[in-house]
Amino acid sequence: MAIIERSTRETSIRNLNPKLLTVFKEYFQTHQLGDLETEARLCCETITRRETLGRLAGWLDGNPDSSDVLGLILTEQYLFWARVGDRSGTIIAGADLKFIRVQMYSSRLAKETGLEISGHVGGTGDRVNGRLALGPEPAAVTFCEQVIEAVKKARPPRKSIIPWLNK
Repeated sequence: MAIIERSTRETSIRNLNPKLLTVFKEYFQTHQLGDLETEARLCCETITRRETLGRLAGWLDGNPDSSDVLGLILTEQYLFWARVGDRSGTIIAGADLKFIRVQMYSSRLAKETGLEISGHVGGTGDRVNGRLALGPEPAAVTFCEQVIEAVKKARPPRKSIIPWLNK
């Protein structure tokens, strides 16, 4: 078992963790997504620290990162996230808002808020379900709410062929 502390802040692209900024810039350039700073509508960063409680807990939990930084960027059409861990390295993914569903979750026990995402991630045909854990701060809640609204805008509810159901 590990004690986990998360802290989330809203930030500008320029003030992202330098490793995250590099990863996002390379991803945008490789996938020809335009200029990162111009495209980004909202950005946040979460720092996670883990403290393992004893040898047995460390063995049971494997070898998780003792700290990592998660960056999320919302554009008009996409949600991107990248994580840099001190042991696991770097991962990055993105999803077209038209092909995902999101909902906010919160855990009082773990003192975190976050997004549950399901849908097609990274341009694959595979359906993915997962969570992006953020801290309990108001910035995390605001970011989640903005992503939910952006997804609703990108994929409005379908109209029923029965007119009275559309009201």
